[in-house]
Amino acid sequence: MRGDQFTRQWKILLTLLEKKSGQTVQDLAELLGVSVRTVYRDLEVLDRAGVPLVQEREGRNVRWRVMNLNFSGLTRGLSLQLTPAEVEALCSCVDHQAEQRCPNRLSLRSLARKVAATLPPELTGSLRVKLGGEGV
Repeated sequence: MRGDQFTRQWKILLTLLEKKSGQTVQDLAELLGVSVRTVYRDLEVLDRAGVPLVQEREGRNVRWRVMNLNFSGLTRGLSLQLTPAEVEALCSCVDHQAEQRCPNRLSLRSLARKVAATLPPELTGSLRVKLGGEGV
């Protein structure tokens, strides 16, 4: 049911905000009584919604947490000058990560969306295609 999905995603977000060291997908699945695949889908929804998720490898496990936003002032003046070739390189990385189901693929997609939001329209077209046609 739709309401259940929202409630579960909200619980994941609150859990990740509360537990600063992060949680594994397995821990979240057990906590919520759902499958690991369901948790991955929920994390992807949160990522698409703009939640700044971070993945950190801990041995064989990956811990998920919400990025510490206390450093946001450090990037306020950040300005990037990207060439079309650099945008294409980012697109290729997004494709490769998605194909390989790499643990960092959600973070890379989030990065690509943020970069695309700052680009002129002539460069964002190819990036939108690489991101699966999603609005960026």
